[in-house]
Amino acid sequence: ELYYSVDQYNNLDNKDAHCDSTGKEIYEQTNGAVSHFVMSSSTGGTIQGVGKYLKDKNSNVTVVLSDPEKSRLHGLLLNRIEGE
Repeated sequence: ELYYSVDQYNNLDNKDAHCDSTGKEIYEQTNGAVSHFVMSSSTGGTIQGVGKYLKDKNSNVTVVLSDPEKSRLHGLLLNRIEGE
């Protein structure tokens, strides 16, 4: 094959990589003084991984996803709510 797809939408390593690296980096560079983590979304791996790491360190950290209306995740959430 000419390419390799990491399939970030379905690959659990995506979340784990951000937990092991990005979350740790944010926590260490702020000396643990993190109260909130706000981001926009893509595959969801970053917010899951970083959020897990920060929450494991301090359960009072607030994790916020800023997701615009009409985005892919917004549509999934609406379908989930309407389907309940």
